[in-house]
Amino acid sequence: MPMGLDYRHDGAGQLIPHTLSPRLDKFLLHTGDHLPSVIPADGQEVSAPWGSVRPVLIVAELDPDGIAAVTPGGHKTLGIHEFARAVASDVAITGTSAQVPIVLLVPTAAAGEMPLPRILAHLTGRAVWATDGEFALVTADRGGPGGPGRESESWILLHRHTGADGGQWLRTLPTDLDVQIARIGSVSSYPESIDLPTLDGEKVNSSEIISHTLVDNHGVQVGRALHQVEEQYVRQQHFAHLAEVTEYFRHHQDGNVELDSSRKATPLPVPWKPALVMPYFLPAHGSIRKVHLPTDSGSRIIDGKSLGHWLQKRPSFERHPRPTILVICKSGKDGEQVDSSVAQEVADTIRQKVYAPTGPIWADLSVEIDPNTGEGQWKTFHPRNP
Repeated sequence: MPMGLDYRHDGAGQLIPHTLSPRLDKFLLHTGDHLPSVIPADGQEVSAPWGSVRPVLIVAELDPDGIAAVTPGGHKTLGIHEFARAVASDVAITGTSAQVPIVLLVPTAAAGEMPLPRILAHLTGRAVWATDGEFALVTADRGGPGGPGRESESWILLHRHTGADGGQWLRTLPTDLDVQIARIGSVSSYPESIDLPTLDGEKVNSSEIISHTLVDNHGVQVGRALHQVEEQYVRQQHFAHLAEVTEYFRHHQDGNVELDSSRKATPLPVPWKPALVMPYFLPAHGSIRKVHLPTDSGSRIIDGKSLGHWLQKRPSFERHPRPTILVICKSGKDGEQVDSSVAQEVADTIRQKVYAPTGPIWADLSVEIDPNTGEGQWKTFHPRNP
């Protein structure tokens, strides 16, 4: 039974035979300086996030100008829209149920704005799983990566570079682009870019902004982080648990947790209720009235209104507007000759509740106490009347 399409040099756009398809219930995860071509001794065996269903595989390689696709008609470099349309019209897709997901084996396809998996999910009407890092198809004994066996089998090996993010699966749903495409008129106009005013009187285009999709431990998208790549790698392990946080502590500047009258560290409940509505998490650097946007040319500084406009254009947010958690230092603090906090400006712009800290925050979402005012908590901001 064919399991998908292989557009690599040796695949020539042919169906992948069942006997050559990689193992799909599990994959290998490797962290190091180089992508291995064989099974690494320290490869970690991980269960596949798409569960027991057998997906359709789409395998291709990147080209500086798009997707390098080798077809029966020869070698072609296709743009992401052209490649997605070619895949969506192939019998490997049209001949299978829309309940069968696609596993897109294209290096870094889910990194950054992840346009290819989103377009492919929209055109095929099915979920698409893609990785934000590099991968290799490697061979191991039938007994497993470290076990003996006479026969061999192929494994998907995801690679995470040392000191960088990547190496995870991200899921895109077929409805993720519905609202945005209805507004902009055509899938060919996606991804959309907008200009945002900065506090220095200039503009930054949204296509310049470095951002990373946040997912929980099940590969479900829960928000987007605005950090440089190196910093995102350090923080990524904490971000995977953001949706699980239900309480927080208050910290002093020296790092010690605030104690109650009984000399005990008592946590406070967070003001949002993820069991009712999963909020949108938005980590970034910032301060009073300022948010730092990372770009390849350095940091650009915007206010809460510009941040809200950027957030409104996010496909996952535009499809499902919802309460937003600003994991941004002092984004919930006003005063100091500032009319409105970043959080209040975002709430007014997106017309949703916003939760934000009044002081610096820690990786576990604890908030630092202001030694002068004693303030240091998560606050709720409601949109004001226009």
